[in-house]
Amino acid sequence: MKKLLLYTLITASAVTANAQINAPSYPWFADGGLCFRVISEEDGTAGLAMPCNTLESPDAIADADNHLNSLTELTVPSTATDAATGKDYRVTEIFSGPLDGRPNLRKITVSEGVTSITGIIGCSALAEVNLPQSLVSLSGMQSLPSLESIELPSGLKVIGDQSFIETGLKSLTIPSGVEIIPLLSIRDNDNLEELDLSNVKMFLQGSVCNSDNIKRLVLPDSPFDTDYYTFSLSGLEELWIGSRLTSNEASICSQAFSGLTSLSRIYIARTEPPVITEQNPMYHPLCFDGTSNWNNITLYVPAGYKDAYCAAYCWQNMNIVEHNFESSLSEVNRSGANIAAVPGGIRVEAEGTHSVAVYSASGSMLHSSAASQGDVLPLDGGLYIVVCNGSAAKIMVK
Repeated sequence: MKKLLLYTLITASAVTANAQINAPSYPWFADGGLCFRVISEEDGTAGLAMPCNTLESPDAIADADNHLNSLTELTVPSTATDAATGKDYRVTEIFSGPLDGRPNLRKITVSEGVTSITGIIGCSALAEVNLPQSLVSLSGMQSLPSLESIELPSGLKVIGDQSFIETGLKSLTIPSGVEIIPLLSIRDNDNLEELDLSNVKMFLQGSVCNSDNIKRLVLPDSPFDTDYYTFSLSGLEELWIGSRLTSNEASICSQAFSGLTSLSRIYIARTEPPVITEQNPMYHPLCFDGTSNWNNITLYVPAGYKDAYCAAYCWQNMNIVEHNFESSLSEVNRSGANIAAVPGGIRVEAEGTHSVAVYSASGSMLHSSAASQGDVLPLDGGLYIVVCNGSAAKIMVK
C-alpha cells in the first residue's frame, strides 16, 4: 500500500512537473489555422505568434509549422476570435517565429491595425509584402532574396536593429518619421541600387554596409550625425551630403566611411563644411579611406563657398569645384505632376509638349526626348529620376 501510495505521489509529481515544464509562457489561441498570443485581455489585443506545446496540445508547434509551411499566401487579419471563449481580439503585432523560414510563402498582406512586426526571416520565395499604414515599428526582415521591392508606410517611426539584411531589394525609401538608422540595419543587399535616406537624423554603427551595387547615395538636407563605420559601400561612385542649398550642420565621424574604393565625386550642399569629428592623428587618416585618397575625389560645393572648404580639414585636400545646387538633378523633391507612373512605364499628363529626361537611380541618363500629353515611355520596373521641363521627381515603375 505504501509502495502504491509512493508511486502515486511520484507519478502525480512528475505529471505536475511535466505540466509546468510544458505550460505556455503566455496565453494563446488558434483561429483559422493561425495562432495568436494574447497581449492584453483588458485592451482585447493579440498578436500573430507561435503556440506553446501543452499537455492538452502536445503537438501545437509542429501543427502550426506544418500549416504555415504549406501556405503560398498569408493575410494577417485585423481581428481574431478565441473559439473557446468567443472573445474577439484586435491583432496589433506580429511576433518573431510564425514568419520565419516558410519556404513556400510568396505573398504576405498585413491588415490595418497591426502596429509592430518583429520578424520576417528566411522566406526564400517571398516576393511581395504589403504593409499597413498603421505600422509604427518594423524589424527583422532578413534573408528574403526574392523580395525586390517594398513600400514602407508613411507612419513608420522605428526601424529595429538588423532590419533589412540579405534581401533582393532594388530600392528602399525610409519614411520621414524614421529618424535613426540603428546598428547593422541595412546591409548585404547585393541588388540595392537606390537608397533614400533624406529624412534620417542619426546613423549608428554599420547601419548601411556591404550593399555594393549602390552607385549614388544621397544623405539628408537636415542636420544629421554619423557613427563609426556607418557606410561601407565599395561600389559607391557619387555621394551627396544634402541635395539642396542649406546652412544645416552635418557631423561626420572620421571613421564613418570606409571601403569606398570607387568613390570619385562628393557633392555637399552645405554653406558650412560638415565637421569631421575626432580630429586627432590617430583617426584622421581613416576619413574617406585616408589622406592618400582625398586628392582622387572631386568635391562639388555651393557657388561662393569654395573658400570655406579650402580652409576646412579633409575637404581642403580634394579637388574643389563650385556647383549650382539650385538647379541640380538631385533636387528630386520638386513637383513631378506632369509625369505619372503607369504599369510598365511613365506617361505625360499635362497638356502640350514637354522636354522629358529619364535617369537611372545611379544617375545615368536612359532617355531624353520631347513628349506630348498621353505619350507613354516604356520602362522596366524600378525607381527612376524623371526630369520634365527642368523639374525632377522620383518615380517608381511597377
